[in-house]
Amino acid sequence: IMAKDPQPGHVKTRLIPAVGAKGACRLYRAMLEDVIGAMKMGPWKTTIAFTPESAQASIEKLGGASIDVVPQKGKDLTERMIHIFDTLLATGEPVVMRNSDSPQLPALRISEAFACLLDSDTDIVFGPDLGGGYYLVGMKKPQPEIFGIAMSTASNLEDTLEKCQALGLGVAVLDSHQDIDTPDDLKTFSARKADMVHACPSTMSVLEDLGYE
Repeated sequence: IMAKDPQPGHVKTRLIPAVGAKGACRLYRAMLEDVIGAMKMGPWKTTIAFTPESAQASIEKLGGASIDVVPQKGKDLTERMIHIFDTLLATGEPVVMRNSDSPQLPALRISEAFACLLDSDTDIVFGPDLGGGYYLVGMKKPQPEIFGIAMSTASNLEDTLEKCQALGLGVAVLDSHQDIDTPDDLKTFSARKADMVHACPSTMSVLEDLGYE
């Protein structure tokens, strides 16, 4: 799980105009709680890769005793992702990296990602988000070349898939999922409350407190 320490003004900054810095922080903490809860349901070993490095005690408290934590290292997201994959793939097992702002993502999707990586023809697996990026990426060995692409753009996944093709990598693509980045995302989530309340109860509770009913 790629995660940030929930601190006002440092997480979900695009939501601040709609819910304020404290509201955005509350919401991100709730999303992270739901994500951690879902990941604990699987047979895999779960690790939270966190930033900043000074937040270890805070993240350990959020994760609980059964989840490992490791600091993200690097000057930008690209370097941090490469470092985490290099670190965790050193165990010899495949690694699936997921975001912390798609709280409704079911554990089944993680299982599907690992199943894809068991296929000898699949080198890398992606889970597309609705903004042109991806909520999940998994691989069996380090592929640092795929991260040399501008992140957080509408064509990020498309450009990354083209890079994978150029490198001759076998790729699997999962179903799309929405993350929570913008005020419009909040409205979409709240409109689907009946579907979301069981998948991400902490997130939906905070959304209701923030006036998204």
